[in-house]
Amino acid sequence: MPQTHEHYMAQAIELSREAYNRGDWPSAALVVQDDAIIGAGQNREVTRTDVTWHAETDAIRSAMARLDSNDLSCATLYVPMEPCPMCAYAIRMAGIRRVVIALRHATVKRTDLGEYTMERFGSLVHWQFDLVTGVMEEDYRSLRLEWMAQHKLPA
Repeated sequence: MPQTHEHYMAQAIELSREAYNRGDWPSAALVVQDDAIIGAGQNREVTRTDVTWHAETDAIRSAMARLDSNDLSCATLYVPMEPCPMCAYAIRMAGIRRVVIALRHATVKRTDLGEYTMERFGSLVHWQFDLVTGVMEEDYRSLRLEWMAQHKLPA
């Protein structure tokens, strides 16, 4: 029986909470194909002292290793926070055509990315993809705002 977007987003939010409890930004990602999780990742920027260790790239690497392929065109990415430009390009290069997110940068008034949105980025790099937004937004928003209050960092 096919699972819902909420099913996978709930798992991504739980993994985000694990990252938060570890001391990293509260972000995680799941790559799902044929109703199976083929890749999972968490943000580890702080604990690995690597600004490129984002949840999305971690999940993409995991999925590609599992499939022994760099083609994820049949997969969907679930990530609670709208991917940053670096991750959006990695998602594009992996061939992922559907991204499901809970929360947008604009919703938490993140200012360090200017007027960035995934749609604007997609237009800039000629990438057509399906974007589903607002899945379990309030569940993730509270975690993200708690992180922001403690760290005084951009959303």
